[in-house]
Amino acid sequence: MPTIVVIGGQWGDEGKGAVVDRLVGMEKPTKVVRFNGGGNAGHTVKNELGEFRLHHVPSGIFHPELKRTCVLGGGMVIDLAKLQGELFELENPKPAVEVEPRVFKVNKAVSVEDVKISLLAHLVMPWHRLLEAQEEEMRGEARIATTGQGIGPCYSDRAGRRGVQIRDLNHETALKEKLNLLYPYNLGKLREKYRAQLPSQEMILQELLSLAEELKGHFADTEEMLAEAQNKGETIVLEGAQGTLLDVDYGLYPPFVTSSHTTRWGAYLGSGVKPASDDRVIGVFKAYVTRVGEGPFPTEDTGEAAQQLRNRAKDRGSAEVGTTTGRPRKVGWPDIPLARYSQRINGFTEIAFTKTDVLDELEKIKVAVAYRLGRKSLSIPPRDIGDFRNCEPRYSDMPGWCEDTSKKRRVQDLPEEMKAFLRGFETGVGAPIHLIGVGPKREEVIDLGERNLGSIL
Repeated sequence: MPTIVVIGGQWGDEGKGAVVDRLVGMEKPTKVVRFNGGGNAGHTVKNELGEFRLHHVPSGIFHPELKRTCVLGGGMVIDLAKLQGELFELENPKPAVEVEPRVFKVNKAVSVEDVKISLLAHLVMPWHRLLEAQEEEMRGEARIATTGQGIGPCYSDRAGRRGVQIRDLNHETALKEKLNLLYPYNLGKLREKYRAQLPSQEMILQELLSLAEELKGHFADTEEMLAEAQNKGETIVLEGAQGTLLDVDYGLYPPFVTSSHTTRWGAYLGSGVKPASDDRVIGVFKAYVTRVGEGPFPTEDTGEAAQQLRNRAKDRGSAEVGTTTGRPRKVGWPDIPLARYSQRINGFTEIAFTKTDVLDELEKIKVAVAYRLGRKSLSIPPRDIGDFRNCEPRYSDMPGWCEDTSKKRRVQDLPEEMKAFLRGFETGVGAPIHLIGVGPKREEVIDLGERNLGSIL
């Protein structure tokens, strides 16, 4: 069976968690792998078990009826204490919370027995979080609005061969030797440059050993596990965090990217899974565009339409705030040049189009079909950041459908205006839409299977 790769096609927050949750139930893979990032990512999933916010654990965790393993891949950087807390929250239902007057909701317990962590994954250390906070503060107005989770410094140490890996936790003597080298180096840097202080070396060592003792049942040679699964022809799902436009190589480097590979190619690198010509590559796109943090945003809207989208998203149970940071997301119109660029990088075989219901109340929808830079017309974003800032979107105005679509389950039943909007996006990007999200819940989706819009409409 081919591997299924799920990639964010925008700046993240496209709804990948919900797509993976549904996909796992449909395709019944034996392995679901998160391949990049760490606590800086947040996937929100709503299903019959409740509403969950995941930061490390793959979104395929919510199918206890399936014999599947959820893997934290070697391309990840892991905050052990936060992972421990995340696993605990999955296993132990939270207290009842009032979601509306006299209605209380409790998340049901989720088994984490089959969560496995690659021995090659790196650890976010206490100095990483401190360094990121201090560096962000030093940037002043040039800040890049990081999540403050220590992800960038951890990936930097990984590239500089100063990292601590999961496998180091299995050897106390070797771990002590690493800390003997790394602790003075980072303590000196924090003291001299930022006048910041670290916990004692012994305190850090003991905390790592304590966490390792509790989590060691989850440590595994996941690369060998996945190789065996591929050799047996089992289905594997690779789940990405963030989005293509934040990729460390293909995003707006250096200031407006994350520190990992967020594309299809990063999926293979961060999981150890071999690529194949028949792999399914699903690009997840939101029906409009959002982003958290700084950087160019050609189709951003700051007026009445943006507020209307935010209000509608909140009413539909998917408020536009960052899952990890809690910061409000910037909101903008659909952007085909950005989507076309993502398609060029990843080679999507299909598209999952989410949150179309948020557009239900708009009388007019502006769709960016190209950019204008001076006298030039561009079909994809320019590589120069200054040029990108100066790009003006060329819009095509499309009529809205002004109809509630959340209960629609067949493409044929959608309003004609919405069908035209979907066909326009599909044609502009150059990949078929196979999944249409009409709400945040698992069942609020139109699944076209292997068909495309043209064969149905």
